[in-house]
Amino acid sequence: MNKLLREFFLLRRGEQRALIMVSVFLLLATTLRVWIERRPLQEFKPDAAYLASMEAIKKQVGEMVEAETRRYAVKRTMRTTSEEFSPFVFDPNRISYDSLMLMHVPGFFARNLISYREAGGSFYTADGLKRIYGIDSQLFLELLPYVDIALQRDTMFIANDLVQDITGDIPGPIDLNKADSAELAEIPGISPWFATRIIKYRNLLGGYHDTLQLWEVYGMDTTRYVSLLGAIVMDTLNIRKIDVNHASFRELVAHPYIDREDTYAILKFREFMDSIPDPIELVKNQIIDHDRFRRLAPYFNKN
Repeated sequence: MNKLLREFFLLRRGEQRALIMVSVFLLLATTLRVWIERRPLQEFKPDAAYLASMEAIKKQVGEMVEAETRRYAVKRTMRTTSEEFSPFVFDPNRISYDSLMLMHVPGFFARNLISYREAGGSFYTADGLKRIYGIDSQLFLELLPYVDIALQRDTMFIANDLVQDITGDIPGPIDLNKADSAELAEIPGISPWFATRIIKYRNLLGGYHDTLQLWEVYGMDTTRYVSLLGAIVMDTLNIRKIDVNHASFRELVAHPYIDREDTYAILKFREFMDSIPDPIELVKNQIIDHDRFRRLAPYFNKN
């Protein structure tokens, strides 16, 4: 300490003054910081006017939401009247956007249907409308009686003609879920390599439960589809089932209708539940959506 004092007094007067000022500043800064940290914080208490204004805003927003909900419900109910919703018989493979708007269907549904068609999509049954984003169950049921698909009728007529033309070369209807590629290759229009594709996709699915699934086979066209319709049957008892309580990650993700995200979600839900009592719980708990579950339901093993 004495050494520091001696060195201090050896400094010039200006240097001494500057050192004193810096020391005083540091002392004040330290004291102020300690005082601020130890000072008790005052609780913020909004005044009555502020609280009243916030309550008024909340009430106003609530009334707006309620009014909008009522308006939508009334509009939805009115849409089924003859003045609003005006359905007529139509073919979803041919109807134009303007004709759809004449029926007063939602504009986004009409646009999505046309876009689906322009992308190469076709409708073979009325259920195909469920693939269009923007259609709900009520709109589908309202449109269902008016759907008339020419492609579906033509397919059935051609299939019936094909059945009449088939000779004794094919002993009888072929079970699509049991046949090998050689049997399928005997069907007119089905080559050995395409028969192999059908078998490979059948193995991935675990078996076919609907003839429309044949359209999911890469390379399927109307000619091949019609040929198959006239020569096959499907025994759905041969479908390989999925046990959601015991299936491994590899088994689940290998199915064409289950992606990796769905697989992780199912496994986490199974771990949480310990045991899934019924596959329908996957929909109730929003693990998979209704459309995916509808496609998967024939493959789930119910406990």
